[in-house]
Amino acid sequence: MSYRAKKTTLLASIGAGLEYYDFIVYGMMVVYLNALFFSSSEGWVNQMKAFGVFAAGYLARPFGGILFGMIGDAFGRKKSFLAVMMLMALATLAIGLLPTESQIGEYAAVLLIIFRVLQGLSFGAELPGAITVVYEHSEKKERALHSGFVISSVTLGSLLASLVLFILTKVLSDSEILAWGWRIPFLFGGTLAIINAFIRKHLQETPEYLESAKNRPDRFGLKSPLLLLASNHWKEALFGIGTTLFLSSLVIFVLYLPAFLAANFGFAQSVIYLAMTCSMGWSALILPFFGAIADRWSPAALFRTATFGFAVLAFPLFYLLTSSLGLIIFMLIYQTLLSAATTSYFPLLSALFPTQARYTGVALSYNVSYALMGLSPVFYTLLTARFEPYAVIWFLIPCALLSGLSSFWTRR
Repeated sequence: MSYRAKKTTLLASIGAGLEYYDFIVYGMMVVYLNALFFSSSEGWVNQMKAFGVFAAGYLARPFGGILFGMIGDAFGRKKSFLAVMMLMALATLAIGLLPTESQIGEYAAVLLIIFRVLQGLSFGAELPGAITVVYEHSEKKERALHSGFVISSVTLGSLLASLVLFILTKVLSDSEILAWGWRIPFLFGGTLAIINAFIRKHLQETPEYLESAKNRPDRFGLKSPLLLLASNHWKEALFGIGTTLFLSSLVIFVLYLPAFLAANFGFAQSVIYLAMTCSMGWSALILPFFGAIADRWSPAALFRTATFGFAVLAFPLFYLLTSSLGLIIFMLIYQTLLSAATTSYFPLLSALFPTQARYTGVALSYNVSYALMGLSPVFYTLLTARFEPYAVIWFLIPCALLSGLSSFWTRR
């Protein structure tokens, strides 16, 4: 592992982790944001509005991913990377400074939606960019390992979010959190992101991109990567979207867990955040390990093992949700399967596309699936209101099976 590859992986990982923290902290705090920005509604309608804003961030992701992906493919990975980080930092800080519904009425919700969309535009390009940069800096036999470190940092971002909220709910009362404490996670994350944007200036352009830039046509402009995908690689994009469904459905369900478990199983928020914190720490440890396995074995084989394994274990796994210990075991197994799939997934996805359109192709495939799954919390809320809580399993299992089947094609 060269020094340059190590440095690139480190810089990309730090940024990806902080971006993930900034983006998902909204989903983890939705219980409090309901009361602050949608207090005029009642019951499940209140929750639906808050998750609608949550979905808005995910619906914005493909547009941001494609836009910044085209910038990265046409003008350089580094320029796109810096812009993405600054956009997320400013949007997150703005959310932390927002007046609430009690102060300015319905305008508060409108502003929340605007800044949530800006977060989505940024986040749609961050992880695809990080994976593209690391993929192009790494040797072929170490790509899954490097991807494992990047995803480990993303998990650390989740861990940081759940840890901050666990401390917040332990130190402050609900009334204090609603009065001012809810702002702390957003202001904290935005400040760290600004600092990291300046650190990221030391990132070097990838050798693959520089070589590709020398050999491409003189008229290769902003639209060229998207046109290349549409004309020659649209099948790869479709299978990339299918492969992503498993990850997107499981990741977003984790963000839905605080509301899901509190409403259907009576777990206290502090217990939920503790279980999530433990599982995220465990995931951060095992992700590089699974990356090494994927490099030695086969990314496609490891990915299918995880997806089909989840389909088999889903019912016994969800029936663990009867106690605090059962919740922790549930989260550990859940994150183990997700970690195995994630480290093997990104090398598969990156290899689908040529250098001249890789950033755009990875961003499109990754974010379209997440945009679709961004609506799933709304669907889960309706599903659990009409049927039993375990009905969500019937949504997650088909996603796992479809992704596993798609990986047979992506291996080619």
